[in-house]
This record gives sequence, C-alpha cells and structure tokens, in this order.
Amino acid sequence: MNIFVATNNSSLGAIQNAVSSLKNRYPGCELFLLVEENRSAAYARFFMDCKITSYRQGSLFSAGGMFRFYLELRAANYEYYVVLKEKEKSYDLKYDLLYFLSGAKSKLVYNAVDGNVYKKTKFDKVFKIFFSRILLAVLLCLFLPFILLVYLLAFPGWLFRGKIITALKFLRKNIPGLFGYLFRNLAAFKENILLDLLLQLEFLRGGYSRVKKPGEEKIESILVLKLEHLGDMVLFLPFLRELRRNFPAARITLLACPWNVKAAENCSYVDEIIIYTTNDPAFNRGRKKFTFYIRRIFLLVKIALKGYDLCLDSGGWVETFKIACFSRAKVKIAMNYSRYPRLFNFTLVEPEAKQADLLRNFSLLRPLGIKGGFDTGPEYPVSKKETKKAKEFLEENGFKDGRLLGFYAGSSSPAKSWPKENFIRLMDLLSDNEIILFNAPGEDKLVKEIAGNLKKRPLLTPENLTLNEFAALVGFCKVFVAEGGGLFHIASSRGVPVVGLFGAGDVLRWGNYTKKNIGLSKMFPCSPCRQTHCIRNLCMEAIKVEEVLEAVKCVLE
Repeated sequence: MNIFVATNNSSLGAIQNAVSSLKNRYPGCELFLLVEENRSAAYARFFMDCKITSYRQGSLFSAGGMFRFYLELRAANYEYYVVLKEKEKSYDLKYDLLYFLSGAKSKLVYNAVDGNVYKKTKFDKVFKIFFSRILLAVLLCLFLPFILLVYLLAFPGWLFRGKIITALKFLRKNIPGLFGYLFRNLAAFKENILLDLLLQLEFLRGGYSRVKKPGEEKIESILVLKLEHLGDMVLFLPFLRELRRNFPAARITLLACPWNVKAAENCSYVDEIIIYTTNDPAFNRGRKKFTFYIRRIFLLVKIALKGYDLCLDSGGWVETFKIACFSRAKVKIAMNYSRYPRLFNFTLVEPEAKQADLLRNFSLLRPLGIKGGFDTGPEYPVSKKETKKAKEFLEENGFKDGRLLGFYAGSSSPAKSWPKENFIRLMDLLSDNEIILFNAPGEDKLVKEIAGNLKKRPLLTPENLTLNEFAALVGFCKVFVAEGGGLFHIASSRGVPVVGLFGAGDVLRWGNYTKKNIGLSKMFPCSPCRQTHCIRNLCMEAIKVEEVLEAVKCVLE
C-alpha cells in the first residue's frame, strides 16, 4: 500500500508523529513524503524507512510545475493521500488540488495537535477543489478587463518612448503569473491581487513618465520601511547611521510598527517616525481591529501626498511593497527575497547567501553607488540618566563587584522556549557568580518559579522594566544568556557577550554577527522556521545544559 504525505512544511516533530501514527494504522505501508528540494537530503536521513518526493520551491503550484508533478504522482498508484495540519497553519486548498491530481483513492487529514487521523469524503474533494477553482476563475475574469484596459492605455506610451520591447517583456512575465492563481487558493488571491493591481498601475505610469534611476535624482526626502520585529529594528540602526552619514541634508522618515518603534525612539539618525498599524497577520501581534483599515487608508493618503525622492524597503513583504507604491517615490529600492520577482519600477537587490541580517541591510545602498566603508558595529543608545539608575538598582540590591551574569528565560513564542528546568540547572552550576534574572511582561510567573528553585537567590528585575532600562542594566553583565530574540540583540548592541538559544532559528543570519556572540542552534530538516507554536519543540530540547555552560565559561575565560 502506497501512502502520499503532503508535509506542508510542517515541523519535524509533527511529521515524526504522523509517520509513526500511519505506520501503526497501516502496517506494511510504503510512505512517500513531499518536501522541498533543498531539504530532501536532510529529511532522508531522519526518515530512512520512507521515500522522499521533492519539489522546487515556487514551482509546484504553477501551471507547468503542477503538470510535471501530475505525471510523477499518477505513476505511483497511491492508496491514501495525507495532509498534515498544525495549530497555526490554516488549511490550504492547493493541497486539495494536489490530492485530485495524485489519483489517490482516499484522502486523510492528520491533526498534529490531537494526533488523530480524519478521513475525508469524495464530496469534500469535489466541493473544495472545483468550487474554489470556479470562484477563483470568476474573480480573475473580473480582474482581467481592468488589466486589458491598462495595457491598451500603456502601450502607446511605451511605443512613443521606443521601449516596446520592455513592455512586451513585462506582459510575458505577468500574464502567466496571473493564471497561476487558479492553481493556488483564495487566501493567496486576496493577499496578492492588490499587489498585481499596483504593478499594472506602475506599468501604466512608466509608459508616460521617465522613471529615475538610482543616482540620477537629487535626494532630499527619504522614506525607510521597517515593519519587522524588535530585533530586526535593533539590527537596522547601523544602516540608519550610514544612511544619515551619506545623506546628511536629507529628511529621513522611518515607517515603524508599535512593536518595534521603541528600539528607534532614541535614534538621532531620522527626522520623523511614522507608526503603521495593520491587520496583516505577518505583522499584527494583537487582535484585528476594523479601525486599522480606516487608519491605514488615511496614512497611505498622507504618505502619497508628501511624496518622496527615495523609498527603501528592507523587508520585501507584500505589505511594504504596497506602501512603496503609494509613496510615489521617484526611486524605489527593495530587498529581493525572491517572493515577488515580477515587480516593476523597483530596483531589487539580492543579498548574499548566508549573510547576517545586519550586513544584508547595507546592500540597499549599492544601487546608489555606495558600496563600502560601512561602520557595521551594532549600537543601542542609552542615556546617562538610565545608566545611573541601573547602577543604583544594582547597589540597592547588594551588588557591588564581581562577575554579573544575566539570564532571560522567557521567549517571544512557545516554539522558542528552552525548558525552565534547564535554566535552573544552568544557573545552579554558575552559582559562584552573581546572577541577575530579567523579567518581562507576561513572564512574571515563570521568573518567580525559576528563582524559587535556585540554590542561590538571584537579583530579580521588575516586570515592567522598559527596553531602555533593560539596555542600561544588561550593560553591567559579563555575559547574557537568552533565546535569540529582541533582548538578545539589544544586549549584543550594548557590547555584552551573549549566548543565544536559537533552536530552529537561522543562527547564521541572526546570531553570530559579532565576535562576542555565540549562537547555539540545532538545524533540523525543518530549520530554519518562523513558527510560533511547535508540536514537540525538538530543536530547543536538543540544546543541552552542558553546551550552554561551556559557551558561558568560554566567554568568561
């Protein structure tokens, strides 16, 4: 019996649970795992009793890629088709389409949360696949007349400018991409259709206006987009420093989010900070609010009316590309993470592979003719008043001299949590030093539980410690141990040697960007990942106390 398992980029623990459950349920079955091509060798080492079916990222759910895969799947004669479903992954209808093409007799859904296997009916297959395709085809047909109108209006302009070849190349890249929606799902349509709409409008504008190339335009106003997490903003400050050094007279506006703006509040390199709120799940960390839609419309209008000479986007997200289009900037430079290769009127830069994120940011300056001599040292400004307050806090709690070791046992998500028992054992082994245990909002119960089980009472910080107060206090530590999140980057920017617990995180990109950093990571086949929940947290559990202890001692010696 052949069983085809669409892993859907699930975690290693979820796949292991699914494989074990299927083998118990169907003894003697032959399992085929669908994984990305660049991870197939790693999965083959972990699942030696399974066959690996690989695909190239971005090609599977295109017209040509789907047809080639169809021929391969039909030859295997599968009995069951299984889809893995994890807590934070929404059900993706494109895997229903893959089920239809596979020719499997029955479809199963393995729920990695409760460990149960659910069988789907043929009606479920027909309804979800064909109804969703019809709906997408109708929506696409409603969109196509607008595109044809844009092309009819744009082509005379491109013909008059003598650049009809450029227009035809744009047409060749975009029309097949639009029909690719039929091989995906409604969520992908909703997410990307506005981007395609903006691309067509940029194409129309380009036909009747001379788009400035980087270096041709006098730059007096700059819009910088940075919507990612707190740690990303901390690592972005050196780029803002270099941007100010190269454009001392320009007005620099930074577009930030509520969760990362605190890291830039004391930044002297920008003239204005605009706070951007959105319901996009990639950025929103709270409850969705209808008022965010209204506020975003007014903010985009405000940005469009201001007008900028240069727009720099370090993220390469759909959300930031929309903002860049509305900015009406004469020159747009964006980081190309291969998400959206069909962009028009953008200068795309490709960072080097396996390059630290702090260094990647500087590639945005290359198209402007600025190619070297950067000061890449991280920084996090702290006032003398905050430093004095931190020193007084330590003295009031009995610390005068000796080696102060800092620990933060919390995490930005459950998937990045290191077991509390490991923290307790590690701090007990280092009890001949002074230990300070940092608290944070929502972590008070965990911190007090750890402190109550230690042999030697540590210094405890208040739960409401601000980022600047943390930065001032951590500056007195000889070493700081934490998961590889925002506080890790702040401590590193303060010049403190840090030991980061990355688990499945990309330690090459986020961890070892200074000589004082030691990033510990276990790169499993599903690594690196950005999940906030994980079924078994194998990657964090694989980091042993002895490894962290050795890293701390290495720093101290």
